[in-house]
Amino acid sequence: VDTTSVRNQFLIRLVNKRNEPARLVVTASDLPPGTVQVGFKSAMELPAMGEVVSPLVIQIPREIYAGPFHFRVGVTDEAKTYELGRQVEFIGPDPELLKERSEREHRKNNERKEKHEREKSRWSQNLGAGRRLLSGPDPRLRRALHALGPQSGAIRAA
Repeated sequence: VDTTSVRNQFLIRLVNKRNEPARLVVTASDLPPGTVQVGFKSAMELPAMGEVVSPLVIQIPREIYAGPFHFRVGVTDEAKTYELGRQVEFIGPDPELLKERSEREHRKNNERKEKHEREKSRWSQNLGAGRRLLSGPDPRLRRALHALGPQSGAIRAA
């Protein structure tokens, strides 16, 4: 689970028990709308008597996630002479908990923005007071600041 989606990763193990290379196609079906499949976008080439293990990632946006669901993972050869499939469960948290967490995060972000605005306002007020102090009528203060030399940021601010 991250800020935008709920994700499950499955390790798919493909074994070619034949004495000749095979090209296998892995598909995920019966997925809810908006779900994204990562991995197995094209056929996998397996050598004779070879095997490969590769991840299949199923990702669904948080706002449409409605809880655990079942989908089908299928494997077929390119010639479609055989097909093997299995029902798989996508697991995840209670969707109500995600909504509560999302609301908490939203409140925290708003609090951060408000705090930032307060600090920015306070900084502006302090900066304004400093400018008034530097441009004030007391000539002794001006002479003292000029005596500090040009490296003083206070002279440039006046």
